[in-house]
Amino acid sequence: MDKSYIEVLLVIKEQESVVFPIDFIKAQNLVIKIATSTQEAIKALNCPPDLIILDVTNSEIDEVEIYKYCQIKNNSKQSCFLKIPVIFITNINKSFSSIKSIDINSLNVDYLKKPFTKEELLVRVKTHLRTIVLEKELEIKSQQLYSEREIKSIATQLEMTQLQSQALQQAAIAAEAANRAKSEFIANMSHELRTPLNAILGFTQLMSHDPDLSEEHQQDLSIINRAGEHLLNLINDILEMSKIEAGQSNLNISSFNLVSLLDTLKEMLQFRATAKGLILTFEYDSDIPQYIQTDANKLRQVLLNLLSNAIKFTTNGSVTLRVFLRQENPDYVMFEVIDTGSGISPKEIELVFEAFGQTETGRKSQQGTGLGLAISRKYVKMMGGDITFNSTLDVGSKFSFHIKILPPLLDDISTDSSTYQIIGLAPNQPTYRILVVDDAEDSRILIVKLLSLIGFAVKEAVNGREAISIWNEWQPNLILMDLRMPTMDGYAATREIKLRAQKYFPLNRTVIIALTANVFSEQRHAMKEAGCDDFIDKPFREQFLLEKIKQHLNVEYIYQDATNLHSEEAAHPDTLSDAQVVKILSKQPNEWVEQLYNFAASCSDNLILALLQQMPVPHIGLNDFLQNLAQSYYFEKIMELASLALR
Repeated sequence: MDKSYIEVLLVIKEQESVVFPIDFIKAQNLVIKIATSTQEAIKALNCPPDLIILDVTNSEIDEVEIYKYCQIKNNSKQSCFLKIPVIFITNINKSFSSIKSIDINSLNVDYLKKPFTKEELLVRVKTHLRTIVLEKELEIKSQQLYSEREIKSIATQLEMTQLQSQALQQAAIAAEAANRAKSEFIANMSHELRTPLNAILGFTQLMSHDPDLSEEHQQDLSIINRAGEHLLNLINDILEMSKIEAGQSNLNISSFNLVSLLDTLKEMLQFRATAKGLILTFEYDSDIPQYIQTDANKLRQVLLNLLSNAIKFTTNGSVTLRVFLRQENPDYVMFEVIDTGSGISPKEIELVFEAFGQTETGRKSQQGTGLGLAISRKYVKMMGGDITFNSTLDVGSKFSFHIKILPPLLDDISTDSSTYQIIGLAPNQPTYRILVVDDAEDSRILIVKLLSLIGFAVKEAVNGREAISIWNEWQPNLILMDLRMPTMDGYAATREIKLRAQKYFPLNRTVIIALTANVFSEQRHAMKEAGCDDFIDKPFREQFLLEKIKQHLNVEYIYQDATNLHSEEAAHPDTLSDAQVVKILSKQPNEWVEQLYNFAASCSDNLILALLQQMPVPHIGLNDFLQNLAQSYYFEKIMELASLALR
């Protein structure tokens, strides 16, 4: 049969028409109509097509209106609409929820979940085209009074094709259910892992402010905090990769100071580089804009991953970050991370961006999950660019990526650059009442203790029902509301408090900030729908929590005196040079230095730290230097210094 009589209606995003496999459909000698909005789609349906491909992820397309239009046509006895197959393109964020009110069983629908490959779509289209051709052939042959045997043969083929179509639909529904189960599991795991980490990191921050704490205990707290941060980073990597695979990682576009972000990164990484004897250089072209608009957190994470890897796998030489605008298109910023490290073997190049894939050098380091570069590539692509690299074994590597930037929105740029520790509330302010609601006792105690030390009036509740009761009597200015609680969760409690406040206390506004360990965007949307004014991810830093409170209550704080900070910094001398370390080490007994070398060779930070406590010739500077190397897992550097001292 001539396929030129078959019409296909594509209801898709206009910008996707470039990458949509239209060439394949044209190659089938079909008549193609394209609609990019609901109005265009309904207009095209006045002349019913033979196949509809409908992308409901487009905000310009209202699939409910389109289906209602088809049902009206069905009710008006235009039965052709019952036969039109519809390939329903969806994703995990917007699946069947938008058409629950529509009787989709009255239409011949199929499902295809984003992201999908070209081959997946082509298989669906071919299946439906075959059905359409057989139906048209059956109709023609019936009209021409073909023999009953021939009609039965075609009908059998049609039935088999319909069974295949039903099997595809059932498989799509099963896949959708599996994805929902996976998302729920990830959300639960996120909560269970982040909640205890919030207590661990929070209490170490609180205890570190104690001026009576000995230097040894301060160092112990520092170790706990670094270990907790390391564990949090691993958890975040695994959860983030799961979000990306589930299609739930989104861009959070904001205006920010690019130069300040880069300076902060250099400050963070400078010690690591110096401890390994590396030269860390950041080079910016003069035409780089100071303020840009993109996802600052994702850009920071990509740069941190690349620079951390460069420092980790470079034993001598330098690590350089170059930033410049693309000459051919100044809307794109280029970033290059260049190192003189171990390089990557040609046979392992394919592993670099593979999730959980690690090169031999990476496996030997016994650090990380092998997810950093995989996540970085996903992030860069989300920001409108791509990442590439070239590497020479034992010479070094260069990772390059570009991202699309937008001009900043000046109103969104914050000018508050204060980084001093908050030590209390400024005088002559009203008493600020804060209610902490959390069923996890450790988390609740942490926040209550922190806020009480600052000077807030604080009460606590273990569930939503108790929170409502305290709110009725106490009328707090702000509530920190955990969302996952027994008896009554935070969503229900927030809705009830907001409803009562609007009805009985319209002039007394209570700010509700959600405390959440969940990672998915739909939870954020649910928080806003429940009435939450803001949210804070667990685990959070004490400074971040206090600044959020300041943002919503206009609180004024007392900050630690800058002169005190400078005097504390002066009490800690600059890091020793490699030559100084070797000189001091050479004064230690050879047996002790050999033990240090052997413990570093076995990659045991615990043994090294224990050995430092037994240093025969005590030296605080050497102890701190080697301790920092051990805690940062720079065992090769320790071996190198010990070897030089033994010569």
